[in-house]
This record gives sequence, structure tokens and C-alpha cells, in this order.
Amino acid sequence: RNPLCKVYLPQSMPIEIGCYAWIGTSAVITLGVKIGEKAVIGANSLVNSDIPPNSLSFGIPAKVIKENILDDDKE
Repeated sequence: RNPLCKVYLPQSMPIEIGCYAWIGTSAVITLGVKIGEKAVIGANSLVNSDIPPNSLSFGIPAKVIKENILDDDKE
């Protein structure tokens, strides 16, 4: 490496994706975002904030459209 050339990289932040979460085609998830269990992210969405479990979200930026979409207690 050339000691005169310094490369400054942003500090890495993990992306957390819960079990059984669905992420649509071409969705972009920014650093440090947490996506809850069984959450659904629409195609071409930009996720720049945390998404709660069992929720549907899409858009640019992604917004939570509906929560408790997979309520297993319903009969």
C-alpha cells in the first residue's frame, strides 16, 4: 500500500433481519437498520429506519403501512 494514499471508510454497522422476513426485489437497506420477524418489505423500497415485526412496509423511504399482518391468534 502506498503510505501517501489514505482511504477513509465509514465505520460498519450491522443490518439485522429477523426470521421469516420477506424482502422484495431491488429493495435497498441502509446500514444499522433492524427488520423485525415476519416483516414484509415491498420491492424497490428504500429502508432507512427500523421496521417492527409483523408489519408491511414499502416506499421511498419505506413507511410502515400496516402492522400485525400475520396475527396467528385469529380464528
